[in-house]
Amino acid sequence: MMVTIMLVGCGTKANPEESAKIFLDLLLKDDKTNMDKIGMKEEDYTEFRSSFCDGMMMALGNSGLDESILTDDIKNSFKKDIITGLTKKDGAWLPGEDDVVTLMKAIAQ
Repeated sequence: MMVTIMLVGCGTKANPEESAKIFLDLLLKDDKTNMDKIGMKEEDYTEFRSSFCDGMMMALGNSGLDESILTDDIKNSFKKDIITGLTKKDGAWLPGEDDVVTLMKAIAQ
């Protein structure tokens, strides 16, 4: 994740606020429309997205529920539902989203 944030801060064609929005859209909406503006290439995106999805699966797997209840099919269904829900979100993503913008500004300087 830090590599991605550093990548966003370097060689970007967008200002820090735009960079933060593009990054959050990539992360949470799976929207790669403007990823070139933050210097992300298709292979970077593929690796980033895979890590994000793997992390979700790992978090679900570490929930402590019995594997006979939380099967791989159910985990995949949860992952799909979470991603679908995130793609429908509009407006601010996080209570501290301004902190993300501040971080992006600091990286860009």
